[in-house]
Amino acid sequence: METHAISPRPARWKRVLKVFTGLIVLGILVFALTLTGFFFVGRQEWAQTKQDLAARGEKLTREELRPASVPDEQNFFGDPMWLELADVVEVEWAGGLTKQPRIPRGQRQLDALNRPVTDAERESLGAAFPEFRNGNANLTVSRWIHDVITESAEADAAQQRRAAEFVLAALGLTEPVFSRLSELAERPEAVFLSKDLMDLSGWGEATSYIREYGRFLTARAWANRTLGHTSAAARDIQMLWRLPHLLDGDPTLLSLLFQIAEGTLALRVIDDGLKAHSWSPADLETFESLLAGVNYPAIAAAGFRGERGFLNQSYVSTMDSRQLFEPYLWIFGAGNQAFSSRLFQEWIDALESASTEGLPPGKISIKKIEEIRGHPILRYPYAIASMSFPNMPGIAGAVADLQNQVQRTRATIALERYHLEHGRYPDSLSALVPHFLPAVPRDIMTLQNVDYQREGEGYRL
Repeated sequence: METHAISPRPARWKRVLKVFTGLIVLGILVFALTLTGFFFVGRQEWAQTKQDLAARGEKLTREELRPASVPDEQNFFGDPMWLELADVVEVEWAGGLTKQPRIPRGQRQLDALNRPVTDAERESLGAAFPEFRNGNANLTVSRWIHDVITESAEADAAQQRRAAEFVLAALGLTEPVFSRLSELAERPEAVFLSKDLMDLSGWGEATSYIREYGRFLTARAWANRTLGHTSAAARDIQMLWRLPHLLDGDPTLLSLLFQIAEGTLALRVIDDGLKAHSWSPADLETFESLLAGVNYPAIAAAGFRGERGFLNQSYVSTMDSRQLFEPYLWIFGAGNQAFSSRLFQEWIDALESASTEGLPPGKISIKKIEEIRGHPILRYPYAIASMSFPNMPGIAGAVADLQNQVQRTRATIALERYHLEHGRYPDSLSALVPHFLPAVPRDIMTLQNVDYQREGEGYRL
């Protein structure tokens, strides 16, 4: 009888190990191919995006968006006071290095705008205006003025005039810096921070001083109007209106937010005088000329372009400075740039077409970002782009609200001028065209005419 040897079967664990190893290799290959796909597709999309936007004349970096420099003698910021902020040193902060001005706060020329009040100054002003004495040991010029204006808001006319006289006297404590800033703001090319001031620290320092100067202009305008010096108040408002536009050429979203805040403040000062019927016909004509060409959606579009340029340059600088993110950006960076640049362009187009197509809520949408954030796969390769956007719909809403406020203020100015000339208000806003307005103001959200109703001897707008 013939016998045959039986070959031993491989152990079960060896078979399992082979299958497991094969699956791991397959998974690695799929993962590598996926990353390779994102790498090449992202670069293709970024190349196409750059080509498409360049064909439209778009600039994709902040350096390209910077306007040409202007001579110091023409520039608001070309003065030794501001150049103190450009003299920076590197210091340790939050585990890294940051830049800050060499001269600390409290020792700069610009600090005269909000310095502590000395005992001698407190005594002198307190003697002249005993009703406004203030015993606060940490009292600053700005706080003292603010407190007096606030406390006199509900006072009678005589007390308000007394408060206005105090404000003008207290403003003398800010000299000669206050007057020097007013001279600088008259310069024809006072529109752009110097490159040395454009790091985040320098920008923040500069705008804080500009805002302080703006608060003093507001206080002086209030005081002059209260005392019946409306022409002087109107000049202060012109200067106040110019302040946010010092940054018209600054391609950043931060500058846009600054312009929204300061523009709102200037309109409030004008509106307060309109409610009190304080302005002369000449003052009202001045205000109309200031507001006639204002287009905040266009200003916002410039800010959005700057933010896009900032993000594009951030991809490059992050790769250079943070090794942790370098592999991720090398693979996914181009796709993130393409996505964010295209989305920014959609928003820019919406802002620039607002005057003809409106800017209703939802026109600046983050739906695409939300879709990526909720996607089980795309949320990872597009993580940076989906997290890099500030509250763009909120910013667009603030822009639309401010543009509408400009339109309402223009309508109110025209109605006041009509009333001064005819002794009554018109039956409709169309009666203001073309003598007081070139066209009836429209709501930027709906493109409908501003609503106006005559009510007795007054009106509702």
